[in-house]
Amino acid sequence: MTKYNPQFIVSSKIVKYLTSIEKAKEAVDDLHLPLDLELKFRKEAFVKSTHYSTKIEGNTLTMAQTRKLLEGQDIVARERDKREVLNYYDCLEFISKSARLRKPVTERLIKEIHAINLKGILKGKLRGHYREAQNVIMNSTTKNIVYMPPEAKDVAPLMVNLVAWLNQEKDIHP
Repeated sequence: MTKYNPQFIVSSKIVKYLTSIEKAKEAVDDLHLPLDLELKFRKEAFVKSTHYSTKIEGNTLTMAQTRKLLEGQDIVARERDKREVLNYYDCLEFISKSARLRKPVTERLIKEIHAINLKGILKGKLRGHYREAQNVIMNSTTKNIVYMPPEAKDVAPLMVNLVAWLNQEKDIHP
């Protein structure tokens, strides 16, 4: 297995956007919001992220249903869809807490996130472990394969390489 070394090109347009993002980030970092307002903004961002991220995976909940569920209300929907939304939100909370604690990205941390994400969906040793079989990402309408991920036997070595790359000193703008 070769060492993980992502290939990308940084164009003038990308540098322009990165600079714009950096300026916006500095403005937000310098802004001193009341704690309750900051928490409200973070929660809203998490709700939207949860909705859109689970939606692209085939979840059928609407934004309104997602919001209600995350506010603790019961909704009429498939149990799997509800569980996916709750788990994803819990993952965002876990990742946020890990970042605040400056936990390094490790395979163990990734597996913990995986276990949270699949709580009540996958049983037994599959949760929090790398997959053991091939899977595919398909267009739910056409059934065409959209993405063929690496074979199961390659996942562990690929993850080792990814974690090593994430934790190495790099001359790459964050």
